[in-house]
Amino acid sequence: MTNINTKRPIITEPNVGEKRHNVYAGVIRQYHSAMSSGFFIEAISLMESIIADRMESLANELSASSNFSHITLEKLLIYLLGEKQKNKTDNELYACFEEIAVWKDARNEAIHEMAKLLDEAFETRYERLEEYADEGYDLFRKLDKAIHKWRTNQSLTTK
Repeated sequence: MTNINTKRPIITEPNVGEKRHNVYAGVIRQYHSAMSSGFFIEAISLMESIIADRMESLANELSASSNFSHITLEKLLIYLLGEKQKNKTDNELYACFEEIAVWKDARNEAIHEMAKLLDEAFETRYERLEEYADEGYDLFRKLDKAIHKWRTNQSLTTK
């Protein structure tokens, strides 16, 4: 097994923004490919990854002393939904975190029930995952926009 680089690139490194854009574009392309092929668990995983990356970046920005790289969505949410961070962000961002927490719990339950013996057919449960994948995509877009807006407002108030 290959070790994962647990250190995020420093924002001042050359071409970090362009590199991140290219990675995100690849994730979005693969998401659409997975959705059109009916690979909903893959699509959900891609959205979780890209959402977590945005949240990691923000958590690292808010915390001068902690490294939030490569931690679970659950731990990111615990940190970002904390009272200290609520005062550092804005209502729009905080609402995004709350929506992501609801999405995370619902998709966890849905995915973990795939192999359970239930009254509902596997195919019916699997098709429902499309909704969670779509919702993840919408949440990523909403979160990304809210972070961009918050950062713009932060830079305007610090000038």
